[in-house]
Amino acid sequence: MSAHFRKDRRRAAAARRIRRAAALLTLCLTLAGCALRAPAWQFTLETRRDADDYTARDGTMLSWYAYELPRLTVEGGRPGAEPPAEMTAACEAFNAEIERCRTLLGEEYHALEQLAIGTYIDNGAEGFQMTGQRFAIVESRQTDRLLCVRADGCNDWGGAHPVEFTVVWNFDLASGAFVTWRDLTDRPDALRAVLASEMFAQIGAEAERYFPNCAARVETLEGAAVYFAEDGVRVVFQPYTIAPYAAGLPQFTVPWKKLAPYWNEYGKELLKPAG
Repeated sequence: MSAHFRKDRRRAAAARRIRRAAALLTLCLTLAGCALRAPAWQFTLETRRDADDYTARDGTMLSWYAYELPRLTVEGGRPGAEPPAEMTAACEAFNAEIERCRTLLGEEYHALEQLAIGTYIDNGAEGFQMTGQRFAIVESRQTDRLLCVRADGCNDWGGAHPVEFTVVWNFDLASGAFVTWRDLTDRPDALRAVLASEMFAQIGAEAERYFPNCAARVETLEGAAVYFAEDGVRVVFQPYTIAPYAAGLPQFTVPWKKLAPYWNEYGKELLKPAG
């Protein structure tokens, strides 16, 4: 075998080794790329709807309910993989509180239903007024750290008008705990004073719509639900608290810049994307 031929064989073998190494490197890079592209775990807020009614044998509807309730889940990750334990625990904590709310709504609806049945038995279809209960999500906002949900409801007892109400949830997705505005400040009195001042300024132009003695409740936030919306801190009062029924659920929004000096370190971290 000539030296020239042996040299060509060595070159061919080296070329094959290089091609195999390149193919292996390409495979490794492809697998690494797939791993990097695996979707990250993330919280997802869903809306669970539930509705039913109670109808008498003659077809008369006696009562009804229609609910929209939030539900927190964890989505993403590789197929078949389990989400991080702390994310699962956060979902369980949030959903347990929502289920507690659902139970309370059910108890109120049961009372409505029994009232409707009794009224129908006593008065028949002609003297009967149907009862009902509604509960619906009207606003939600989610960041990497904070979830805020507001739901408005009403209980219709068959009277002149239904009784409205609002419920809010402010939830720290990282810690799995519910929070209030008081948790986010070391100066609650000062923060409350700023909120009240801003609300009085908004009330001023339409003072006739509010009760003359509403000032104390505005200052103390009595009967108010507070949550963190996109454009600022939202304060919603229950009906009859500071205004007549016609005013519905009086609400006010205080811009973030007005409140920036009053948050503690935890508040700044939690509200960072908004504030």
